[in-house]
Amino acid sequence: MRPIPIFLLLLLISSCSGRAPSGLWADPSLDAQSLKEGIVIGGVVDFTAERDLFDQQRDARILEAVFADKRPTLARTPWSTARSLLDPDSLDAILESYRRTGRLSAKQLATLKPLTARGRYLALVRIDLDQTSWAYPRRVRESIDRTVVDLEPESRRTMSMLFDLYDLSTSRLAYTMPVERTGIEHGNTRTVEGIDNVPTEHEVREAMEDIDRSSERPEPAERGGLIKGALTECISHLP
Repeated sequence: MRPIPIFLLLLLISSCSGRAPSGLWADPSLDAQSLKEGIVIGGVVDFTAERDLFDQQRDARILEAVFADKRPTLARTPWSTARSLLDPDSLDAILESYRRTGRLSAKQLATLKPLTARGRYLALVRIDLDQTSWAYPRRVRESIDRTVVDLEPESRRTMSMLFDLYDLSTSRLAYTMPVERTGIEHGNTRTVEGIDNVPTEHEVREAMEDIDRSSERPEPAERGGLIKGALTECISHLP
């Protein structure tokens, strides 16, 4: 049976704990009834990199899909529709400000008033960390006639993001939750045999460098999957 990915295990543990995650804040006016007034998908911005329109649309669809899955009864206005209701240049300037600062001012929110015809709340996500690293955990074991070192290459991708809901009727923040996800992917084990009985540190490091140069190094966890897992937790905690 295929093992459950680490980030899904962390999500299950968090969901079953029953405790509100650290950093979650909700305005008292936000409740199940007010959410029925509709959600406008504002999009996903990435502080770590500038994303083109295609990437923005792809990430916004992940946000839309999670809302559809976790809160199917809520009215939703897609990202593409929201863009069509506003001046694109003004909207892009506001989203760029949000990408840089992680917050929208009351003045900026006031310019988004036309969206209230489609929903009361604006959903935004800001990715503030997307970091990848590789590691080579080792295991020393006895073979038939010698000691060998098994290298078990793994990639680790950590993403952190902020999920926000803005109340367009009051031009104020209504809900915010920071969340972090780490995905670990494992590669094939490489066994290092030394010229003598026990592999030297130099021989082990040479094997690591060879893995780095080859296709044996595992690819990082898929970006979209980590975003989806993080947003699933955020939206699950809505009233």
